[in-house]
Amino acid sequence: STTTASTPPADPYEGEGADVSPAADEDFEVPVVDDSDVSLWTIAVYDRMANPQGGKLAPYVSRSLGDLAGTWEFNVSELGDALLFDGQYDIRVLNGSGDGIAGPVTFKVVEAEEEER
Repeated sequence: STTTASTPPADPYEGEGADVSPAADEDFEVPVVDDSDVSLWTIAVYDRMANPQGGKLAPYVSRSLGDLAGTWEFNVSELGDALLFDGQYDIRVLNGSGDGIAGPVTFKVVEAEEEER
């Protein structure tokens, strides 16, 4: 019996086509946030049942916890176009990465009734 060595056919696309160098975004380091650093924590207002999505969903109103002491007060007009009478909103505490770590506490905005004369 005779054995012959076979050679695979040449690749017609060798040296052409896709760039094999690393993609530009592979050169970036992912920033590391110390989620235990309370100076980065915020308190924020979202629609009822909204998920902050690790900071990808912008809150309607937010304040740094470092700037607050005791009670947080804000005017509902700060909700802007999102203000809905009889609408419900959630307040959450977020860590430095934008993940919810406390809450939600839900509140409802009601329209003031006119006084009878």
